[in-house]
Amino acid sequence: MVQGFEDGYHRMGNHVGVNFNSLQSDFEGPVLFYKKEQKEELLLQTGEPVKADILYDGNTKLLNITVYLAEMTPSPVRPMISRPVPKLSRIIEEEMYVGFTAATGNGERSSAHYIMGWSFSSGGEHPVAAKLNLSDLPHPPTNTSEKSAYSSKEIGLIVAISALEIVLET
Repeated sequence: MVQGFEDGYHRMGNHVGVNFNSLQSDFEGPVLFYKKEQKEELLLQTGEPVKADILYDGNTKLLNITVYLAEMTPSPVRPMISRPVPKLSRIIEEEMYVGFTAATGNGERSSAHYIMGWSFSSGGEHPVAAKLNLSDLPHPPTNTSEKSAYSSKEIGLIVAISALEIVLET
């Protein structure tokens, strides 16, 4: 994953940050999950489908975020981020928009990000959001971006050989 947005705040690549009405993260952490008690890094750049469980308990004011490979069963029982967020109850409105963002670099390091499904609950009769069945979700669109016929290493080698040839001819 590439480094975060160069605004002086987001310097960690391959991370999850939580922002409240700002570009500056209130807190962030590297993307990892716990297999039993063993901590394992999850590289988002692999392109494998991932799940993100974002749970907020209004009574305890605790926000738990768990990110893991979609195929992983059972899901991790320990979140990657667990933080008290008392101000969230002041931010949440009766009606509002909630969103997700993702960013990478440009050129060969750019990528597309897709949210293929989500489930939401705000209490009431069913306080926990319904589980999503991955087989019911659509597949991400086919990548139609044009790729260079040569990798950056091959282009660098061609430029270096051409420069050497020009120097030898003079």
